[in-house]
Amino acid sequence: MKRNRKTLGIMAVVADLTLLLSGCVTGVVDLDDDDWDHSGNYEASADFSETVGAASRTALHVLGGNGKVEIWGIPGTTEITIDAVRRVRSSSQADAARHLDDLQVLVNVNYDDVVVKTLPPDHSHGRTYIVDYEITVPPHLVSRVANGNGQVRIEGMSTDIHVENGNGDVALVDVLGSSWVTVGNGQISTWAFLPDDGRIVNAVGNGSIFLEVQPQVSATFDAKVGNGSISLCDLDLQQMMSTPRQLRGVFGEGDGTIDLALGNGQIHVQGG
Repeated sequence: MKRNRKTLGIMAVVADLTLLLSGCVTGVVDLDDDDWDHSGNYEASADFSETVGAASRTALHVLGGNGKVEIWGIPGTTEITIDAVRRVRSSSQADAARHLDDLQVLVNVNYDDVVVKTLPPDHSHGRTYIVDYEITVPPHLVSRVANGNGQVRIEGMSTDIHVENGNGDVALVDVLGSSWVTVGNGQISTWAFLPDDGRIVNAVGNGSIFLEVQPQVSATFDAKVGNGSISLCDLDLQQMMSTPRQLRGVFGEGDGTIDLALGNGQIHVQGG
């Protein structure tokens, strides 16, 4: 279930309670890293695959638990393809294999949407149940993801994206449209072309926010941080208002909205 992926990412400047209004920063986010702990030294796994026609459908909903969620917009495709790997980790190989069927993937195909859901057992009894998803869709489908632990990557979409992730990084790559992303602990990295009436809304408890938009973006801008830093690069912010914890202003005519909120960490926004 692997693809060749370009290495992407950003590392914000560390400076507690300081606004940094110049200087670009670069870094690396490796979304293939498995950065959360799984209990058990033994693993049993099984592949899952299902393809449905896109037809009249306008949205994809993914309700995950533990594991990665990757959604790829493929121009010209008329199908939604769900590939997944079910994994159970336990204290013995036999136990992991015995309980693999306790973990299922449910695909509900409705007239206007497709819902993909991870179904773990009610009680783990010390085991870890994981489902990793790789899903290809037409780029026009609205994507909605709710995940517990793991990384989320959505690439090549041309419409709205909604993500809620408990623990783990979220990357939106080459997106055209609005996005709403909430992360408890982790990094949000977004490479987007924001339409004039579009919205980018990010909220992170602990971690960082990186956002790259077109230099001629038109949007009101509001970035807030509890403890950390805010930096801006290669964008012309007008009507600027700043405090040690907030930076506000307007890009272009202010048609859209960029709203970033972070509890602890760094926010970096740049034009690209």
